[in-house]
Amino acid sequence: MITIVDDYLLLLGSLGAIVWGFIRYLLAGRVVANDGNKSRLTAAWAVGSAVVLVTGAAVMLAVAQLGTENVIPDILAWVGAAVFVALALFVPRPGYRPDLATLDKAILLVLAVLLLAGSLYDNLTG
Repeated sequence: MITIVDDYLLLLGSLGAIVWGFIRYLLAGRVVANDGNKSRLTAAWAVGSAVVLVTGAAVMLAVAQLGTENVIPDILAWVGAAVFVALALFVPRPGYRPDLATLDKAILLVLAVLLLAGSLYDNLTG
C-alpha cells in the first residue's frame, strides 16, 4: 500500500524551513541586543538564516523531483535535521535577545523533528 504521509511530513518540514529561514533573515537586525558586537552577530544570524533556507529548499526540491522512494531525499532530510539541531543547540547565543533566540531554537527543533519523522516513516513503512 502506498502512503504519502512521509511526503507530506518532509514537504511540511522543508516548507517550514524555507519560511523560517526567510523570516529569520528579515529579523537579523532586530535579534541582536545592543552590545558591542552588533554587526558580527547580525552577520552570523544572517548566515544561519541562509543555511536554513537553502537546506529547506534542497529537501523540498529532492522530494518534489525524486519522490521519497529514492534515498537522496532521506539523506538530505537527515543532514537538514542535523544542521537544524546543531544551530538550535550548539551555537552559542550571547548578545542575542533571549525571546527571539528561544523562539528560534524551538522552531528549528520542530523542523528537525518533522524531517526526521518523514524520513523514518518512509523507511519504516517502505
